Amino acid sequence: MPKLFHMILDQKFIDNAISIFDSLPGIENEYLLVSRSGRFSLINARERVSVFKSQFACLRYILGRHPDIILFHSLFFGASLVPFVSRNTALVWISWGQDLYKDEAEVFASSYPFRHSLFMPETRKWKQSRKASIKGRLRKSAKAFVRNLLRSRAIRRIQYMSTCLPYEYPVVRDIYPHLKPFYFDYIDKPGTVLPRCNGFNILVGNSASLNCNHLDIITALSECRVKGEKIVVPLSYAGGDEYRAAVISEGKRVFGEKFKPLTQFMTIDEYAEILRSCGFAVMGFLRQQATKNIQLLLHQGTKVFFYRNTDIFRFFKNSGYVVFSIEDNLNDAVLSSLLSDTEVQRNRTLLDEHFNYGDNLRKVEDSVWTILEGSG
Repeated sequence: MPKLFHMILDQKFIDNAISIFDSLPGIENEYLLVSRSGRFSLINARERVSVFKSQFACLRYILGRHPDIILFHSLFFGASLVPFVSRNTALVWISWGQDLYKDEAEVFASSYPFRHSLFMPETRKWKQSRKASIKGRLRKSAKAFVRNLLRSRAIRRIQYMSTCLPYEYPVVRDIYPHLKPFYFDYIDKPGTVLPRCNGFNILVGNSASLNCNHLDIITALSECRVKGEKIVVPLSYAGGDEYRAAVISEGKRVFGEKFKPLTQFMTIDEYAEILRSCGFAVMGFLRQQATKNIQLLLHQGTKVFFYRNTDIFRFFKNSGYVVFSIEDNLNDAVLSSLLSDTEVQRNRTLLDEHFNYGDNLRKVEDSVWTILEGSG
């Protein structure tokens, strides 16, 4: 039976990948996670995950079992393993936003296909105010150099890739023309949906990452007479403690008790209940990010806002979704009402067309067997 190994990270949507690949007939899957502590917290299908405390231990395991295909769910950790894998093993890169985008000010980033500004003025000002020592800057540059070198070598060896949104693949293919398409998306099973949202709370971002540009969104919202009872800001993962504290401090200063940072991990059901209370979501990133969250929000009827001059906004807008721009629509009038039933249904119909579980499953199966049969 063909054997697929998955190099995974500890993220909630890995459960979707496990569900999808384990449903493929005639395929054996193993899910490998490197964790120095030996622990992970976000994946529910714990019995399906093999944990290794070092990349060397993981590599030794792989080399002893000769998988037919290795799928890297992000290259964040996997790039260093690629050169040691047998050339008889096909390699698939399931790219995430962190794999493709780098801020234009970052050094040693030539392996990232999308390099442009990722930070709005307030966030960039905060970032630039955190002056590291010369030793710290040298260490960061050295790590960036090594990571970029490993990524460049890994990408040259990889044969297939998938992207989160369709507009990304042609850009990557222009830079890396040898990469063939692999069709996969982290789509939930049918029925895994949220009820219609029922509140006027405002969700800001999806994590404590600087990419969410929280400080700029707080400034933009401060100019509105916010009707929402709460400004809900997920800060429980990604980012650093110093930035998280700065966001909380500024949010409390501007909105007082209305500002509700989420700093503790919670169950999916608890988080879904909070999302249901949010009639509005302001996604301040300048790159592709949080696509699964965005799909859930659109399905439940939340008004989702993006910066106007971003590819992710243009994708959803040009595809016909009812979405909003921060510059043009983040105002009292738009924040005073929820989406109509007709608008919610329009978004749900488009989601089913573009992110359909059954279509995704068929495309994944076709992609896998195309590789195994050597016809791709």
